[in-house]
Amino acid sequence: MKFKSSLAGWALALWIAAIVAGVAGCGDSRDFGESRKMSARENYKSGKDIYLGVVWNSKFGAFFEGAELAAAEINSEGGIGGRAINLEYTDEAAFMKTDHASRAHSEGRYRNAMQVAGSHIAQAVVANKNITAVVGHTGISDATLAAMLTYSDNGVLFLNGGATDSRIMWSSSANLYFQLLPHDMVMARRLADDMKQRHWDNVFFIYAASRHNEQLIELLKNEFVERKIRFAGATAIMEDANTAGAVESSRRLQKGLAQLREGNVDAIVLLAPPALSAQLIRQTRAIAVVQPFVGTGALDSPAFIDAVGDLGEGTIIASIYRDQSYQVKRFEEKFKRRFPNVKPDQAALMGYDSVRLYADAVAAAESTDPFMVAHALHFKIPLWYGLQGTYVFDDYGVKNIKYYIRELRRKDKSLAFVTTK
Repeated sequence: MKFKSSLAGWALALWIAAIVAGVAGCGDSRDFGESRKMSARENYKSGKDIYLGVVWNSKFGAFFEGAELAAAEINSEGGIGGRAINLEYTDEAAFMKTDHASRAHSEGRYRNAMQVAGSHIAQAVVANKNITAVVGHTGISDATLAAMLTYSDNGVLFLNGGATDSRIMWSSSANLYFQLLPHDMVMARRLADDMKQRHWDNVFFIYAASRHNEQLIELLKNEFVERKIRFAGATAIMEDANTAGAVESSRRLQKGLAQLREGNVDAIVLLAPPALSAQLIRQTRAIAVVQPFVGTGALDSPAFIDAVGDLGEGTIIASIYRDQSYQVKRFEEKFKRRFPNVKPDQAALMGYDSVRLYADAVAAAESTDPFMVAHALHFKIPLWYGLQGTYVFDDYGVKNIKYYIRELRRKDKSLAFVTTK
């Protein structure tokens, strides 16, 4: 892929180089996966169990449970060519806390905290020499990019089920990276099209400060220009209320919200994690701000719905979750039987699809050699039917997976996101 400008290319190259240097500085004993590849081939030939790394932040949905359900079904069906699949779980939450990731955009000394956390997560995964592939990672792009570089250096296949940032695809190497979600440009176009159809001509942004959100805003603004939608302004907020910049961030937010009551803004685009988004919606409704909120699939979770309550009714998001699909309804029934106290969500579907897709690729490759599995994903199963659509991969990520417009409504006496378009 060509960059839009040489300046953008150089900036990205320097940024990646800095991450690589940081990772290598921790003790560079990389063999770029040669020993892991040979071990994978020998283990598969001898019929040994298959180990798959599963990485997610337990605070953001039921990805682990979806993956567990898929693995249990695969093993009950005889495994992969008679080999059981074992999942090795890594929770991102502990690493984010230890590496002060919440302060990455508010305090200079922690500016690389996300990248450090991503590297530490990946290093913990690859320390298990039996792991030749990993699925998951939530959509924190800086951390995911750092993890991807570590996986590539160690010859580990990476099926990313959380990130949408195009920078990761541009940076991927060795053909061992597969992004299971459409990149941000696709989502930006879908949201902008919907806003235009609703005749919303003036839009305001509230976002958690991060490189990814800033990039997404620029993509949305470009789409707005084409549709003659005006950009009314933006307010950045800090996720960690205890940081030095949090007070000033809160003041800017209050000022911005006050302006919304007086202006002609039609909608508010909200880019923040579920808990923070719910808090912001409740805060805006408390001061009589009535404009509808627009968000991403990150809000498509029971945690957000429980936290925001009735005040979130009418919130619109772009999500790949298809609640009207027979396959999804059947999955939800199986999920509820196995996990009666957990609500199935988009993360659960992605966890299930990720493990199922990897298992089918291994079966097609007849090996757990990461490069052979990657080849199978591209050429032996070029069309794979999952719960969230048809997965087709090219050099720029997944194709055919669509975004649906969903609205938070009352459904069967409870709040739920319902697909409308």
